Amino acid sequence: MSLFPIKQGLFNYDVVDHHAILGCPLDATPQEIRKSYLKIAFQLHPDTSKASNEEEQALAAKLFSKFVNPAYEILSRENDRKEHLLILQQTASNLASIGQLNFS
Repeated sequence: MSLFPIKQGLFNYDVVDHHAILGCPLDATPQEIRKSYLKIAFQLHPDTSKASNEEEQALAAKLFSKFVNPAYEILSRENDRKEHLLILQQTASNLASIGQLNFS
């Protein structure tokens, strides 16, 4: 998953937090999730990106396809969103109980 290393929160433990990728809270509604997705998609999509050179455009497209689209696909489906929340809660709970959770 390392297009770029994210070294904060649950990403330290190889857990993908789709809410963090889209910048929306865990209790976000489907409408809020879509709004966050569209805002990021507009900035990164190859057709609308304002990247200044080909290298930046390629990076934006890669970020869009490897992180943003998969995050939205998971969070836009209710069952997948619920499952993702359970995984996040269980992982955080497990890490907190053994004293390893560090968000700094």
